[in-house]
Amino acid sequence: MRVLSAPSPGGGRNLLFALKLIEQLLPGGIDAANDDIWHEAIALATYCTFRQRERMALQSQGRVDAVGDELPSEADIQRLVAKLRGHGSLQQMNDDEGPGDTTHLTVADNEGNIVALTQSI
Repeated sequence: MRVLSAPSPGGGRNLLFALKLIEQLLPGGIDAANDDIWHEAIALATYCTFRQRERMALQSQGRVDAVGDELPSEADIQRLVAKLRGHGSLQQMNDDEGPGDTTHLTVADNEGNIVALTQSI
């Protein structure tokens, strides 16, 4: 699969981070996961992606920096996934809700199928 995405300040890095997490959370692939496991992987990836984005924003202090576009290493992602699996379900994670944001995502495949998503939190 080839993924094309917008650079910063767009959400491309966040999308790639979420896809990497899902890849690790579903080692047997999407087809091997039942609905509950698939939905939990999406929820965990979304949660972690927003947390990662917030951490990167705090570290950059408003600067646009090429380093901010770098994804965490495979080893860092594997450690995060191991930590997530240790917590169990997402419902057991506590988090203070902060200010909301809106994300837009459009995906197209080589057969001409297109999906557009707008998520506001």
